Amino acid sequence: MTSFATVARSIALLCACGVSACTTSPRPDVVSPKASSASRPALKKPSDARASRLAALVAKLGAQPRYEGSHLYLGGKPSTIHPIYVRIVALAEPQEMLRLLSHGSEVVRYYAARWVITKQPRYLPKLYSMLADPTELEAIHGCVRQRKALGLILLDSVNAWRTSASNGAAYGKLVERAAKDPEMPLVVRETAQRRLKGQLLP
Repeated sequence: MTSFATVARSIALLCACGVSACTTSPRPDVVSPKASSASRPALKKPSDARASRLAALVAKLGAQPRYEGSHLYLGGKPSTIHPIYVRIVALAEPQEMLRLLSHGSEVVRYYAARWVITKQPRYLPKLYSMLADPTELEAIHGCVRQRKALGLILLDSVNAWRTSASNGAAYGKLVERAAKDPEMPLVVRETAQRRLKGQLLP
């Protein structure tokens, strides 16, 4: 009996030692996967990166001195400014482009308005208040270079599409409304009236 009791105590002692070994603290030099991932810097979401690129391009466009079409003058020299706008259009969502209509830069505002005119005419009513914008803008459309109020340049752009686009009636509504609106600046109202009569100048 004594021998059996001794053996039993020995087995119990070995089991206790085994449990102790299994429950010891992990080695301090081993970092758990959870701790390792928590220490890594958060990666930028793709949407954040896109927004950053878009903001940088808009800022770059806003720093330009004028509006330029894709090609300039009779020789058709490629514009160095227009490609910035093209990259913005490729990145931006429609609502982001519409927000640019109220941007602080007249160059950005006019490029955004041209996006509406040439690509998204369903938003044409959003351009109406811009016809009264008196901010001076330099613009080059093909071989025509001019410097005058943004609203007047925009009015002529809308009118050009009124007379040439298959859906010209949609553009015509803006010109007709401006021609009759007593709240519209006189110079804009009279210019709209002349355009409706087919007078392109002044």
